[in-house]
Amino acid sequence: MGDDAGRTCGLACFPETCEQPCKTLEEPICGALGDGDRELQIYPKDDEIHGHEIEWDWPEFKFDMNQLPETFRAQYIRIKDRLEKKFGEEYALRCIFVMLTAEHLHRAWNMTPLTGNVMRMLCECWGLRMSWDLGVLKLKFRLEDGLYEVHRKVPYDYDSEFQDKFTRIANAAYKGDIDIQRALQYQVDVEKGLHTAPSGLFLRNNPGRLILYPLVAATCTVIFFGGDWKDFAVATVCGIVAGLIEYRAGMLGQNGRIALDVIVGISTGLIAGIVYEHMGGQICISSILLGNLYWFFYGTAFVIGLLEIINGELEVGVTRFIAVSVKTFILCLGSAFGLMMAMDDAATKWFASANNCGRLDLDEQWWRIPLYLASCVAVNGQYRFPHRAYWRPLVVQLVAYVVQYELQKYQIKDHAENSNMEFATSNTAAAVCAVIAAAIMQNPFGMFQVSFDAKILRKNRVKEGHWWDNAKHRIAALPHHAWARNLGHRFGFLRDDSAMDHLMPKLQAMANPKKDVWSMKVTEEEERLLERTIVEEGPWNIWALLMPAVYQLVPGSVIAKFWFNMLFPPPVDSADYAQQSNVFAGLMVVATSLAIGLMLGIAFCRVVVKYTVLIGKQLGYIKDLPESMKSTSSFFYSNQM
Repeated sequence: MGDDAGRTCGLACFPETCEQPCKTLEEPICGALGDGDRELQIYPKDDEIHGHEIEWDWPEFKFDMNQLPETFRAQYIRIKDRLEKKFGEEYALRCIFVMLTAEHLHRAWNMTPLTGNVMRMLCECWGLRMSWDLGVLKLKFRLEDGLYEVHRKVPYDYDSEFQDKFTRIANAAYKGDIDIQRALQYQVDVEKGLHTAPSGLFLRNNPGRLILYPLVAATCTVIFFGGDWKDFAVATVCGIVAGLIEYRAGMLGQNGRIALDVIVGISTGLIAGIVYEHMGGQICISSILLGNLYWFFYGTAFVIGLLEIINGELEVGVTRFIAVSVKTFILCLGSAFGLMMAMDDAATKWFASANNCGRLDLDEQWWRIPLYLASCVAVNGQYRFPHRAYWRPLVVQLVAYVVQYELQKYQIKDHAENSNMEFATSNTAAAVCAVIAAAIMQNPFGMFQVSFDAKILRKNRVKEGHWWDNAKHRIAALPHHAWARNLGHRFGFLRDDSAMDHLMPKLQAMANPKKDVWSMKVTEEEERLLERTIVEEGPWNIWALLMPAVYQLVPGSVIAKFWFNMLFPPPVDSADYAQQSNVFAGLMVVATSLAIGLMLGIAFCRVVVKYTVLIGKQLGYIKDLPESMKSTSSFFYSNQM
């Protein structure tokens, strides 16, 4: 394979995949899943292996469009057939792939600039004539200068695992690691639950998600809103009821979803009011309401809306901002109705219950951080994050919380003036630190990555040399020990690799130049395993790690406090009356400070990566940007904001 034939595409490189000029790899590991020639060249970094051409006999495969969901299957089949007649099957399938990618990504993170940039990169690479309008819920695709137009509506949800998976699939197709037929099949398989965390399937939808509602409500009540253990117990009951209501509302379809927020709000206020009346007024009503409704406040949407406005998506950003403000107010109003149903003179008792708030001094409690981490575990389940990688977002969430908490405590203690700048400063600093932590958690053990033959073929040979080299190989081999794998499979943290174990001898024999093995036939299951290895190679998507942390910085519930101040206005003669009654000012301080912090953090990470490489090249320590950093800075987030 000559210099002009190889193109930079991660694990695989082959000619004529992308219309954009690509740089040849110095040590290529080349080949294309599903490519016609099925030719592979392997040049592992291990000096004992020199590599030789290997012929791969891949099973014939064609993507079946009938696997698409019935709701939009016919529409996409018509578009595919019409485009195929004019421009060929490859072009038509690539258009379908881009539209499906946009749907999945927009549903998973609801960030217009990010989804749009992924689509732009794919269309520029493949030469697709496509434009689009991405709204909050509605997506519009125009093909061939408006000759064909597709309208789609996606649900408003967050899904960190899908966010990461579909970005990786798009990245693999963009680089040519897999062909378009298998890329589409991989999307369908992921949506069905294949290639996803086994234990996460239980929490992805109800009734499995019911266990998360009370855990989020109870922990947030104590950690964020000044509740004590009595409030913890009441919030647990409210969380169970709210979860059951959402489960039932989902079974009723659109009519159930329309009434969901009001019913959840009323039930929460009703339970809190009844308990307050029958417990001698010994609970903090506001902490219970805010903690239980925390699940339903789309706090991150305020930040996303401002990011979209800053990025030039004015219509979408303003629409999202207003829509989520209205949703938050409906939840608060429903809670107020519930309080009025449960007790007389709700406003007076609302203020009286404030004396029961903040009775626990969190600074003096050893369990503050463990309880916060328990809340983060529940939130990661809410965001459908893969269990085997929980430690990554937990680190990001902990960093953000500690920075925000300590800065607020310092400024409130040492500054006499009462202003919103304490919140603005702490939120901005927390967001910056969260981005930096997320960038590190994308691939924190990159130094331990071993060569292709050690990772994929698991040769695990330990060379004679420095102790650090031996340590890297031992650490890389830990997940493959039998006891660790059996334990991981039992609890759903690791996939069952028994099929890969059967494939290993074939791959090892083929990669060994001393053995006269030049070709290998693979089954569909073995091919699926190799596809998964290639697609999931590389660092995590930074936004999949960031969104749970931004959610835990409590923008939604802080804004809800301002709505409650409008429903139950504080006394005019109170010291901070003007500050508490100005809803818009408080909303802007919280959301804007977090948005600015995210932008500053991303800019900082870009600058650090860029100048680290430049300085390293000048000093001779770095020949080129590592592949993990390339994918991180070029596709995953560098051009996305």
